[in-house]
Amino acid sequence: MPDMLFILLLALVVLGPGKLPEVARQLGKYKAKLTDLQRELTDTIALSEVRNAAKPSQPETTAAKE
Repeated sequence: MPDMLFILLLALVVLGPGKLPEVARQLGKYKAKLTDLQRELTDTIALSEVRNAAKPSQPETTAAKE
């Protein structure tokens, strides 16, 4: 927790009180976009796994048929 407080105070000093809310909003928007992307990728992977599980397995061919 002290680390976060230090980072916030440093951001306040570097960016200033006028710019800090704008930067925080932008960070929130980027975080939301990344969360949506992560959810979409997770859904796509799950759908791919379901499709692969639903496919009938191909019998393996043997090299030497008698």
